[in-house]
Amino acid sequence: MENSASNPDDNTMDLDKVKFDNEDLAYLTVRKDELITLHEEYVMSHPEIREVLNDFLSSVLLQKPVSKNVLICVTNIFHTG
Repeated sequence: MENSASNPDDNTMDLDKVKFDNEDLAYLTVRKDELITLHEEYVMSHPEIREVLNDFLSSVLLQKPVSKNVLICVTNIFHTG
């Protein structure tokens, strides 16, 4: 992997500008699939997560906050629930 896309200001990389070789891409693809499977298994074994997400999404859709107020809306949802 070529690391020429680092941003010196915040120590992050712009992954759109990183050139991965085939070995890196293969590893990342396998790892992504593993993580998706693990996350799906976790969510399926914890039904309360689905309930919380459903409540959260319902609240956001009902309140329809403007983009500047989304964080405030989310904070209010989780602090008043």
